[in-house]
Amino acid sequence: MRRRAWRRGGGVWQGQLEMWVEMYDLNALKGRIPKMPKLVKEEDMDVELRIVIWEASEMEEKDTITQANDLYIVVVLQGIDEKGNEFTQKTKTDVHYRAQNGKGSFNFRIIFRFPVNKLRLPRLKFQVRATRTTPAEPPHPTS
Repeated sequence: MRRRAWRRGGGVWQGQLEMWVEMYDLNALKGRIPKMPKLVKEEDMDVELRIVIWEASEMEEKDTITQANDLYIVVVLQGIDEKGNEFTQKTKTDVHYRAQNGKGSFNFRIIFRFPVNKLRLPRLKFQVRATRTTPAEPPHPTS
């Protein structure tokens, strides 16, 4: 059985509850209910989250002179560890210089390693950055 968990007064669900229910026909089992299995804590498990970033499109063109941007993507894995401390891993792609028409190609691989059982409220953020390839204002000639 699966049910979404809702916060009171909120319109967005906050997670899921997943469980199973066993029902027995006592007449068929002649009153003998099977023993409940022993529940044990999950073992600690380190995992790898692998991400491949191939391209970005529909990026705002910040350089109005050359119609090109320098693009890169920042990826952040955040959560709270078992001691209640903030857990953050951050990395960024190479820069795609002079990307035109709001498109950039990367073929960049990212690997995050973390303990899955000890990380609460995990979040993965992607921040796409576009910077100017030329200065915002042309330099003034010196006299």
